[in-house]
Amino acid sequence: MKLKMEADDDVTILTVSESVELSHFAILKAGLKKLFSSEKKVILLDLNAAEPTCLKKPEIVHEIVALPKWAQDCAAQVIVISSVSELGGTPTRDEAVKTLKSPIGRLLSLETRLQAQVKILEQQKNDIVQKIGGKAGGPDPKVLRRENSDLRRVITTLEENIQRYLAKRSNPHDSGAMKLKSETLKDLLLTILEQEGSLAVKMK
Repeated sequence: MKLKMEADDDVTILTVSESVELSHFAILKAGLKKLFSSEKKVILLDLNAAEPTCLKKPEIVHEIVALPKWAQDCAAQVIVISSVSELGGTPTRDEAVKTLKSPIGRLLSLETRLQAQVKILEQQKNDIVQKIGGKAGGPDPKVLRRENSDLRRVITTLEENIQRYLAKRSNPHDSGAMKLKSETLKDLLLTILEQEGSLAVKMK
């Protein structure tokens, strides 16, 4: 398997050529994760230059079909481009770009960015919780309260954005996952308010 990377605005195109084997997917996923970590969150995976017979093997089909969901779990987006119908992708690169620029495509890209922000906020929340629960002599409580307040404002803004941009979505992509993310944001905000003392802790 050979890989070639190109860039088109904020979209990264990864072209796969030659034979594709099952052992290649660990390398492919590692490369995709590096792209995700460098803020390249939307990837077009063009398989039209790969050997078609390889792409029809059941084990290869399984790995490729699972890539979009795997990318979503990484707060990113992978669109498969292939004329092999078993892969359920987009036949041509032009059609994939057209899909990205459509209203639903823009919403999916926005969802990807929001999910990435959620992960960052969750990490910030965990860091603050650890600081609050730390031993005496730790960070100044005033500094922690200020961090909490700043994070609370960011969370509130993010939740408003989620509701505004995704409320009218007619063809949701894994809407259950997005609902879970929205609930996570609410729980995160309530936890911070309770720890800051701005909200009474509810007994469960």
